[in-house]
Amino acid sequence: MKKMLHLLLSSWLLLSVNFAQSHQIQKSVSLNAQTISGNGALVSRNPAVATISGTTWNIQVGPQEDDYDLKLSLDSSWGFKSSIESTITIILEGYTPPPQQTPPDADLLLVFVVNDIQYFSFFLHLDIYNIKSRIFGSFDTSPSVTPVSTWMANDAIHQRWDRISNNGLWTTVHDWNKQIEWPIRFTVTSNPITGTTLFELYHNTSGTKATQWTFFDSFEPNANIDFYIMGDSTDERYDVSAVHAQLAHQTTTAPPTSTTTNPTNNPTVAPSNNPSTSPTQFPTNNPSNNPTSSPTNNPSKTPTLRPTVGPTRNPSNRPTSNPSSTPTANPSESPSKDPTISPSVFPT
Repeated sequence: MKKMLHLLLSSWLLLSVNFAQSHQIQKSVSLNAQTISGNGALVSRNPAVATISGTTWNIQVGPQEDDYDLKLSLDSSWGFKSSIESTITIILEGYTPPPQQTPPDADLLLVFVVNDIQYFSFFLHLDIYNIKSRIFGSFDTSPSVTPVSTWMANDAIHQRWDRISNNGLWTTVHDWNKQIEWPIRFTVTSNPITGTTLFELYHNTSGTKATQWTFFDSFEPNANIDFYIMGDSTDERYDVSAVHAQLAHQTTTAPPTSTTTNPTNNPTVAPSNNPSTSPTQFPTNNPSNNPTSSPTNNPSKTPTLRPTVGPTRNPSNRPTSNPSSTPTANPSESPSKDPTISPSVFPT
């Protein structure tokens, strides 16, 4: 039976890792009474009320002036993100021994604190009575606000119930009054974009959701976190066998760049002072071995179909437009040897 419960719990813890599709786990740690620190996390105990048995803390609640029974501290690497939604999940494995009081009484008071200044408190019960849960939140960050660690250890407000709720300013959670069963899972999601914080409570080995609450403020980013665990009344008993913590947030990726066609319409030659507007497919040599046919880039003003070779060997029959100059280089002899008879029968 014990092995079966262990398998169920392991499956539930694995499912809790994937609690939001848009989030990815960035940090995680599992601690117990023998391994109290790791990965920026530390569990402190009040030795007057929390004794150690193997890997388990056995707690019997002491005087009301004690500030806590157990405390989980997470350094600033666990802090909420400044520009995206992020979530802290805390899982408590444990057991509720049979109460020694008559009537039986077993309650838990939990305080989630950011940067020792912003916080919310939550009350739940481990016994069989149907008592509605309570919640109180304070997100004030003004310099005049007293640090949580200061008033937590101060007995000016004696009862823990009143001390962690600003002297009893609880709000009743009307939708939950049932007994909480181990393990207990708390998720706190801070959203700086909407300026809200969502608290969710799950319990038992099935991970049943008990309740949730929305605060219309977000937590400071990149700050350390403390989680106080304490019983409500003197002599209440509960055991904690393990504390698990997870940090998850949305992942951001750069938008994909548009792909260029191959070949590009206007490729550049590197380096090129004056690249061509459009690359030629077959550039010609200069001078070309095979010049282009007519028409040429620089044609004559009146291109001839068949240009003559000058000077021609066979002159035209008709006199040319531009006769040779006078006198000719070889003039005929004068007077002719055989003068014509005048008048001639056939004139020239």
